Amino acid sequence: MGLELQGLYPEDAPTIWALHNALSATECDALLQYLQANCPLTRVAHAQTKSIAWRDVDRVEFRSPELSALMWAAISAPIIERLPRTARGEVPDGLNAKWRVYRYKEGQGFGPHFDEEDVCPTTGATSCATLLLYLNDVAAGGETAFYRSRGREVLSIRPEQGLVVVHSQGPDCLLHEGRPVGRGCEKWLLRSDVLARLA
Repeated sequence: MGLELQGLYPEDAPTIWALHNALSATECDALLQYLQANCPLTRVAHAQTKSIAWRDVDRVEFRSPELSALMWAAISAPIIERLPRTARGEVPDGLNAKWRVYRYKEGQGFGPHFDEEDVCPTTGATSCATLLLYLNDVAAGGETAFYRSRGREVLSIRPEQGLVVVHSQGPDCLLHEGRPVGRGCEKWLLRSDVLARLA
C-alpha cells in the first residue's frame, strides 16, 4: 500500500498535511548518521524582536539536487494527487535543492513565525509549501504547533520518526512554532520546500 497524504487542518480545505512513515526507521537512522558525520552544525540563537521570532537551534544549510530528487521520487505521488493548486494556478513540481538540518536540544526551539516562499538556487523555481522531515522520535516537547487569530492553537504535531509534514507558505501559511524540546531529548529534522510550476 502506498503513502497517503493526510489533510490535518482545516478539514474542508487543508493547508497542513502529513505523510506518516514516509521514510523507514532504518532510512532515517542512516540519513541521520550521515548528517551527523558530514554536516557540522552552528548554533543560531537570538531573542524575540518586533520582526524576528525567538530562536535557539543548531543548524546547517546545504544544497543537494540529488537528495531532492530521491526524496521527491519517494513521496511525490500523494503530494501531486492531493495538494491543491496555488492562487496562481501552480502545481507541485519537485523539492528545493536547498536543505536545512536542524537539531534542537533540551530547551531549544523556534518561536511563532510565518514561512515565506523561497526560490530554488539551482532551478529558479518558486516554492509553495514547507516540507519538514522528522528524523527521530522525541519523548518530551518539540511539537510543531499551529495557531489561528489571537493565538488560538488549532493543531499540535508531535515529532515522529519518518513523518513528513507539508504546510502552505506565504499568504496561506498559519502562524506556527517549534516548541522547546523537553528534558534529556533532542529533535532532528530536515527542512526543504515543495516547488511549484504553472500547470
